[in-house]
Amino acid sequence: LMFSGPKEKNFVWSMLQVDSNSIWMGCQLGYLLIYDLKSGKERTLHPPEMMGRTIRSIVKDPEGNIWLGLQNGMIIKWDKKLDAFFSPGKDWKIKIQKQAPVTDIFIDNDHQCWVTTMEGFHAFDLQKRIYIQSWLPAENNPGAISGSVCNGIEAFNDSTLLIGTLYGGLNFFNKKTKKFTHLDASDGFPSNS
Repeated sequence: LMFSGPKEKNFVWSMLQVDSNSIWMGCQLGYLLIYDLKSGKERTLHPPEMMGRTIRSIVKDPEGNIWLGLQNGMIIKWDKKLDAFFSPGKDWKIKIQKQAPVTDIFIDNDHQCWVTTMEGFHAFDLQKRIYIQSWLPAENNPGAISGSVCNGIEAFNDSTLLIGTLYGGLNFFNKKTKKFTHLDASDGFPSNS
């Protein structure tokens, strides 16, 4: 399946089946393709809120709003009720030490938003649209995350998230204590990547 127009529309980095009729595809340069599964037609959007940045992650919250993680670390909201895109909130990057590409967004059953980036693991406030806490590796702290390049998030149970890291193995994050435990090659994994 190839799309006509700018070649960047065919550089698909992320996808989300929004409903039974459509798939949203995040592309380079901030292009967003909405593909109609029934008709086979696509609609191209190039919202200015994307600032021409690659859309690396897409997730839907329980209210039907769509959250898009960008190459520059920003998270953009598409509000379902208003059918509009919204840039991050004021001071969106105060709590992150480095602006880095978003690799995954996860909204848990408590409606808390968690974000992995190429520079750490973060909590994100969906109402204010800002990062509120960050975690990076820390020497001599066994309760810290084990790798700075974080690539994925899944729920293990109601209080624990699994965080995949590059060269740091698998991390278990306790949402209550805000501490990490780890599994890596020393625990029998084939490697730490």
